[in-house]
Amino acid sequence: MALIRSVPLRALGLGLLAPALAAPLPPEIDQVLSHRYGTPAASTRILDASFDLNDDGRPEVIVHVVGPTACGTGGCPTLVFSPRGAGYRLVSAISLSRPPIRVAPASTRGWRNLVVRSGGGANARDVELAFDGKRYPANPSVMGPRVQPFSGADAQVLIAEMPSAAQTREQQRIIEGAIRSGRWPAPAPVAYVCEDHESDPLNVAFYSQTEPPSAQVTFGQRQTILLAAPSGSGARYVNDDVEFWEHQGDARVVWSGTTYRCKVR
Repeated sequence: MALIRSVPLRALGLGLLAPALAAPLPPEIDQVLSHRYGTPAASTRILDASFDLNDDGRPEVIVHVVGPTACGTGGCPTLVFSPRGAGYRLVSAISLSRPPIRVAPASTRGWRNLVVRSGGGANARDVELAFDGKRYPANPSVMGPRVQPFSGADAQVLIAEMPSAAQTREQQRIIEGAIRSGRWPAPAPVAYVCEDHESDPLNVAFYSQTEPPSAQVTFGQRQTILLAAPSGSGARYVNDDVEFWEHQGDARVVWSGTTYRCKVR
């Protein structure tokens, strides 16, 4: 049985779940992620699950990283860690993958096959990855003996697809209610000053404990709550009416169609 720990919305027929503190990953896994992708930006999301892929009674940890330092145009990395002693070792790093990440009924060399989505848009397809005795294929976009199209319906979901627009709005409502009710201590806001609006303070409080991370943006007399979104660089937060983007002290706010350029005060 898989244990889904930090998927934003569990698309397993369980309904919407309120955001919660994500369970910490084992330190060996955190070290690998930091080494490969550096200090995560505020917009980085770590989606993970555990499943006993090799039927030895000790579950592996499957991690999907979404963030500007990890992803390319073809997708994001999925890493597989296996227990070793009291810790974990990296078994596979699968590039250019997208959720849903699933486990297939079939096994190869004693390990269950994984199913990932490869490519985007009209070119997206689900592929089944076979273990070769040491690792899973690194590039799921290259078809071969260990990378085959998957069209079955009986694979078990480990990491679900990103939420739909309707789910995102519901998630926005839940997180906004939790923040406004004081469920989490308010972090110290970061102050910015915006060109031609120096008299209107821009303060942004970043909530890393929500899933996904969120930001409460106060600009003059206006206030809203945004959710982290993918970004090619820097940290990006959005809702239906506002976008906030920040990179190394430079920020851009688009509020109701008007763009403001700002810097850390």
